[in-house]
Amino acid sequence: LSQNYPNPFNPETEINFSISIPSNISLNIYNINGELVDKIINNEYYNSGKFSISYRADKLSSGVYIYELDNGRNVMTKKMIYLK
Repeated sequence: LSQNYPNPFNPETEINFSISIPSNISLNIYNINGELVDKIINNEYYNSGKFSISYRADKLSSGVYIYELDNGRNVMTKKMIYLK
């Protein structure tokens, strides 16, 4: 899981990640209180490789968010900042 770019962003950012073993993955966005605010990828199968997801945060308010990549074995998180 790479750092989103640009960061801070308004209203769109790119989230890049690599998968070494084909697996089902989830990519979720949480607010700073740990509440789930958006599901970008919901337990979908991905082959190994590099991927880029474009994310628009129009429905979110300005603030700090955590994005989390979960492949069932490992969970990785990064922080992003949305400025309106």
